[in-house]
Amino acid sequence: MKRYPLPRYVDTCYDSLVKIFDKYSARWYALEVILGASSFLQKLQLDQSQPSILPKIRLEGGSNDAPLREQVEILQTACPDDVYLKDVRLKPLRIGWKHVTQAVIYGFQVDEFLELLRLATRLQFLDIRRTSVSERHRQKLNIPVDFVKHEQLRILNIHFVDNGARDALFLSKINLPSLKYLCYNSDKFVVPTELKNLLIRCACPLQTLALACHFNGEDEITPVLEVIPTLRHLELKPYHGSDYLSNNIFPLLFRTCLQSPNNPEQVAFLPNPEFLNCYSGSPISWRATSKIFGRISELGVPYRRPLRTVQIGFQCEASGFCHATLDLSQKSQNYLVDKEIIPQILSLKKAGLNIQFYSLDPEIRCLYKLFDLLDRSMRYHDIPVQEKEDLNCHFESNLPGCLPTVGRPFLKFWEELGRFAL
Repeated sequence: MKRYPLPRYVDTCYDSLVKIFDKYSARWYALEVILGASSFLQKLQLDQSQPSILPKIRLEGGSNDAPLREQVEILQTACPDDVYLKDVRLKPLRIGWKHVTQAVIYGFQVDEFLELLRLATRLQFLDIRRTSVSERHRQKLNIPVDFVKHEQLRILNIHFVDNGARDALFLSKINLPSLKYLCYNSDKFVVPTELKNLLIRCACPLQTLALACHFNGEDEITPVLEVIPTLRHLELKPYHGSDYLSNNIFPLLFRTCLQSPNNPEQVAFLPNPEFLNCYSGSPISWRATSKIFGRISELGVPYRRPLRTVQIGFQCEASGFCHATLDLSQKSQNYLVDKEIIPQILSLKKAGLNIQFYSLDPEIRCLYKLFDLLDRSMRYHDIPVQEKEDLNCHFESNLPGCLPTVGRPFLKFWEELGRFAL
């Protein structure tokens, strides 16, 4: 595929180039138009005498670009399976939506997202990057009365949505019985009731949940997690230093580590997770953290939660932890493992349980990196590290398969994970 940079606005100077595009349009493997999308697409005619083999379409409008208002007839023969749309409208795009299996969308209104689910019946991966704040935002949205049920969607990512009310509206109108991966990342307050109702309504086999958003109270996350007994991979990132992890979630995991053998049909709190990734905006309670796996003596007990790997991230920079000779700042010292808790963490590692720590990379601020917080804590507390020497390779080599979480912006890897999981 070749890229041809075009001027921002359509001009007669490249009409001849447009004619060449039209002539060979049936051979296109991908169409990518960035800026001037509306004007350029209206200019194209395309060869509609034969079926299009176009599997990928990427259209981006610009802030100065007039929105597509009339139907783009030239795309009606296109049957892509991969669509990327940014700041364009849904209605004018007459493509074969029934063939689309994955879509990344910026700037749709809520009713457009719902209509997309109705049209793209084979959609398996949907990434919503924000709702529109265009001229239509004050107009009444065309929201369907009934739920929009989509039988095929398995992966849903909602990132940086601009309005919590729109989030709630979208969640309240969808039914996704096949959903397996859900990522919700927003700087607004999530509405836990709508999220919980969605999961109950879907009765889906959800295996992975990633939440990076506000909650109005420490207890609001618990009712959501209580309705997902199938969950195997959980990621939680609170905003603005919320301490609900060690004050609420960690103690609850300890209290519910064992399902009651007397009533095995009773749904326990998170009975199946194998991997937990928590990002804390403030120092955590190490006493609560050391109990997150339950009692070591109960590792072989039936009905025990199969949790084996826990990753804990911190907001502070990792530079002070990564270099043993570097003096720690007072802020970094607040994150060290308490001296009396270190033997318990060592016992967890010796038992084969995997607990890891990560923080901001001091060189690349938007990325995270692993560091050996236990080793740094032992050195700080003048605890001999000989007994830990055999554990160093375990920390580095037995990393979980989902480690791409560390080393990238939090939750960024879900888009790529989703595409390979289809």
